[in-house]
Formats: sequence, structure tokens, C-alpha cells
Amino acid sequence: MRQNFTILFLLYFSASFGQGTDKAFIDRWLKLCDENIPVDSVRAYYIDGEYYTDTAKINAYLQTIPPGRIKSIWYSKIMIDNYVPGRGSIYVMTVKKMDSKDVEAWMKDARNLYVDKYTSYSQHILTDSRDPVLLIDGQAVSAAIAKATLDRIDPKEIYGVSVNGFFPVPTSLFGQNAKNGLVQIWTKQRYNKNNKTIRK
Repeated sequence: MRQNFTILFLLYFSASFGQGTDKAFIDRWLKLCDENIPVDSVRAYYIDGEYYTDTAKINAYLQTIPPGRIKSIWYSKIMIDNYVPGRGSIYVMTVKKMDSKDVEAWMKDARNLYVDKYTSYSQHILTDSRDPVLLIDGQAVSAAIAKATLDRIDPKEIYGVSVNGFFPVPTSLFGQNAKNGLVQIWTKQRYNKNNKTIRK
């Protein structure tokens, strides 16, 4: 059975809300994606696979996670094993260090998503663009050079990759191509600099 869920991605936008990572931060992000998500009725949070229902514990865990380490957020209305309290579940995943084989596999998947044809590096985004947004270390890459950038980047310098070419993300945050999904890359140099303590 196909699960009905909404997925979001975020990187370095905590300043937009004037706060760090906590439950309110996550809930507000989900609302940006879909105002109909019943975040106030959700009791179950899965953070990197750990199950929480206590708001204090949820906030305590989230506050140890810099916004730049959050890879994905999504809501699912599916009841896991019929025991989840409230209305559905919210999932939060953080970036983890990938081995070289995983990096290469995900980079191949990412490259396959970029199919638009641009005639110059200064060209504006195509009206009927099918390419997702590309972020590297939290910085948006111009649509006209996204594919070339992916081809040029050295996989050995990549800490982690997140590829979402199936579900839309808010265009209000990432621009018109967000409707096509989002590809995120964290480089080892920038990631290690910004995250002195890395949870494995």
C-alpha cells in the first residue's frame, strides 16, 4: 500500500524563524509544506529512527542537532503497527557519513535527475524546467550549471548526499524548481568545520 506522506528538506534556514532546532521549528516547516498537516495532533516523532512521544525529550534531542545537519523531515498519516498515539507520525533524519560506494551510487542517481538543456551558464531557469534544486553545503547552485557542477565535484570530497526527486519541497523557500525535488550535498571540509562534534 502506498503511504501518503509529505516530505521536506531543510539546511541552514533557522534564521528565518529566529530559533534553533526544536519541535516548534519542525512543526512550522511541515506547515510550510502543507497547512493541512495536523502537527498539533501528532504525538509520535521518529528522530534518526529513535521513537519519542514526550515533548521535553523531543526538544532535548532536537536541540543537539544543528539545522545544517538535518537531511529530511516528513509527515506520515500511516499508523505504524497500530500503536502510534495521536494522528500519524513525524520523521526527522540527519545526514550521516557515507562510504565511497554509497556516495557514487547516490551521485549517479542525482545526475540522472538533471535533464534540462541550457545554452549558457547565465541562462535563467527554464519555464518548464524538470530539474530539482541543487544545494551544496547549504548554498543554492544556479540551475544552468547544476548538472555541470555535479559532474565536476570529486566524490572523495563528499561527506553525505540526499536525493529527493520524487516529492516536492516548498517553492517559497527554494524557488520554482523545488516542485521537482531537492538534491543536497555536504562536503567533508565544510561539514567538519561546521560540526565539531559528529554523531555517527
